[in-house]
Amino acid sequence: MKAIIIDDEKNGIEMLEYLLEKNCNHVEIVATFLNPKQAVKEIPILKPDVIFLDIDMPGMNGFELLQNLTPFNFQVVFTTAYNEYAIDAFKVNAVDYLLKPIETEELKDAVNKVAKMMHNQNDMQPIENILAYIQAAQGINKISIPTDDGVIFSLTENILYFKADGGYTEVYFTNGKKLFTSKLLGDYEAGIATKGFFRIHNSYIINLRHIEKFVKSDGGYVVMQDGTSITVSRRRKDDFMKVMGG
Repeated sequence: MKAIIIDDEKNGIEMLEYLLEKNCNHVEIVATFLNPKQAVKEIPILKPDVIFLDIDMPGMNGFELLQNLTPFNFQVVFTTAYNEYAIDAFKVNAVDYLLKPIETEELKDAVNKVAKMMHNQNDMQPIENILAYIQAAQGINKISIPTDDGVIFSLTENILYFKADGGYTEVYFTNGKKLFTSKLLGDYEAGIATKGFFRIHNSYIINLRHIEKFVKSDGGYVVMQDGTSITVSRRRKDDFMKVMGG
């Protein structure tokens, strides 16, 4: 089985190479790419059976890479450090999903799934269907919030702001409710930057939809829809004003 790994982080490639070589000796890694645009040029020549594809990459993300390669006849295993994407949406025939740090057993399962599909071409999902799943997943407007009881999936418009609280995060909602989660504020920041949220302070990520006003006095602060005042940190103020068009 010929494989290609595409990831903008070198240590991500090296770790996956190590896991594949140690646990999946029938997989031959024919190439690795840090630059997705270079990968687009080389993949048609290399003709891989499977691509291990990072989702979050600068310049061209994993979804855009696939859209630049249609039609194709290789399998795809997505890899990412963030679980904000719709995992269930990727669990369809020709698409699998690995959350970093990658677990050995999950990797083995993904490779076995690819091998099975290679032997049964009827299991191949048409590229139009794969991209439909991808496009739908990109449009999903929910955020996952781990709690002691499980995971809450909330629409982004229902969240007012996130507040750091030591090793926890407090999530405030438009209906006045509040949740505690063990997921750190920084972990949320990476996954929701494109969903209308902004880290206005080391301790706060706010939903830009629910700002009532910005007050210049006292160094600058915003008033949220529920009346909460949140300071805009000095080093984030210029970026905040650009985002808000001020």
